[in-house]
Amino acid sequence: VEAIQNIEITIFDRMGAVVYRANGTENVLGCDNCQTGWDGTQNGSPLPSGNYVWQLSGKFINGSNVRSNGKVNGTVMLVR
Repeated sequence: VEAIQNIEITIFDRMGAVVYRANGTENVLGCDNCQTGWDGTQNGSPLPSGNYVWQLSGKFINGSNVRSNGKVNGTVMLVR
């Protein structure tokens, strides 16, 4: 975590609208024993089941890009 200079995660609905965005290591990476991150809502209202696209951007102190399992984007399925 200390080697990350900046980080941001954005989640989009199927129409491309932003439904969630967080930045900073505390907001994106959270902690080992806490519940942080996207809870499947937008402004407190539950979103419908379906596929959502996530996009990760960030840099390590050495200038390399932050990735999740080698990727900077992907999909997540929200099931209610």
